[in-house]
Amino acid sequence: MNLPHFPVLFKIAVSGGNPTSTGSTPLSIVDSNNSNDIETGEAADQAIIWAKSIGTGQDLAGLGRALAIDKNGFLWVGMFYSGRYWKVNPNNGLTIGTPIDTQTPFYHQPYGCQVDVNGHLWSVDEANTLAEIDTSTGKLVGIYQHPDSNYSIAVFNDCTSSPPKVKVYLSNRSGHTYIVYDPDAPPTARFSNSPGSIHQFPSYAVAVDKAGNIISGSFTGEVMKTTPSGTIIWSNSSVVMLDLHGLIIDENDDVWAIDRYGGRVVRYDGGSGQTGPSDIVKVGLEPYTYGNTPPPACNTPSTPPACAKVTDKDIHCEPNGGYSYTFSVTNNSGKDASQILLTPTQGSSFTLSQQLFNLSPVLHNGQSTTLTVKIKNVKPGTKVCFFLSFTGKDHPCCIVKVCPTLPTCGATQSPSPQKTDGRKR
Repeated sequence: MNLPHFPVLFKIAVSGGNPTSTGSTPLSIVDSNNSNDIETGEAADQAIIWAKSIGTGQDLAGLGRALAIDKNGFLWVGMFYSGRYWKVNPNNGLTIGTPIDTQTPFYHQPYGCQVDVNGHLWSVDEANTLAEIDTSTGKLVGIYQHPDSNYSIAVFNDCTSSPPKVKVYLSNRSGHTYIVYDPDAPPTARFSNSPGSIHQFPSYAVAVDKAGNIISGSFTGEVMKTTPSGTIIWSNSSVVMLDLHGLIIDENDDVWAIDRYGGRVVRYDGGSGQTGPSDIVKVGLEPYTYGNTPPPACNTPSTPPACAKVTDKDIHCEPNGGYSYTFSVTNNSGKDASQILLTPTQGSSFTLSQQLFNLSPVLHNGQSTTLTVKIKNVKPGTKVCFFLSFTGKDHPCCIVKVCPTLPTCGATQSPSPQKTDGRKR
């Protein structure tokens, strides 16, 4: 007789232990004490470090749906039916303290979650609310409601400021691709939909790369990478899917799309969006994800030797306001570049007249080109920062940070070569 039981959380060793299962052979699990739960000693596979039931009372016959790791390594388990979160000790699987209720002022059923670098847990449901929990105090900060329907979640941690600024992205099932939540915006303006300049579609999948670009996936297989301001970096619909149900960004910033009913994952090159037959991997029955991630980390690019060198040539005021900025770019990435993309850093208010430059012929390694952009909506004498990235076939992800200081109006500036904060991935 299968009586109701509490959700069970497993910790499994990546290496070590003595697995007793090979291939598709199921593990032996025997309910030796008739508790209707799985305890550590009842799992025959010794690679299972612990197996603990989570919850009390109303969590009986519940569903542990959301799981995240905070910056101190503690686990946070969201209960879908009972609408609450438990803090769990990662060493033994035991719960810590009392659960955090997420049912007031709106009924929030945890579906996926992520903890940011400031220690705040963001929880998405399958309806239209976003919950915020302070993991340092164990208190619910708030539950926020918007008019559309969400599903999966991604968080961008911008550590160029102190404290780091955070943006929360939710996939939008109502047809607007994704939803943005900005905790630093005025309360009435914290939610916004994706820019109207990008393709709008219902989505179960959203992710953010290390530079803050957003990757979205349509139900039928379109995968699209865009800047926060709405410039399309690439879009690929070549792989038709039966249910694109989640996106994962790997350490190389490549994108993995999960085809639920196709039983497979598909890799897209993070720089170009290209994919091929060797990038399609069969993985089993109905895989999907909705945004559970490793411990929080800064997304700010690191500073190894730059894969591109930027040298200022001229900055001057325009008659009708704004600035004209001319600079040269040298390709040191080791690969040909066919495009250059300029992306203002997160939270910037200035605008660039052109962000995407098509290079014809391509820019070979060691070659330089000169670009001119108009910078508007900025005060004289300030420093503005944007990311410059190369794209191209088989091109590694190359990003440099460019930060010119603007002169006072009426002056012309020909500065010495600036240092660029760049990396090659």
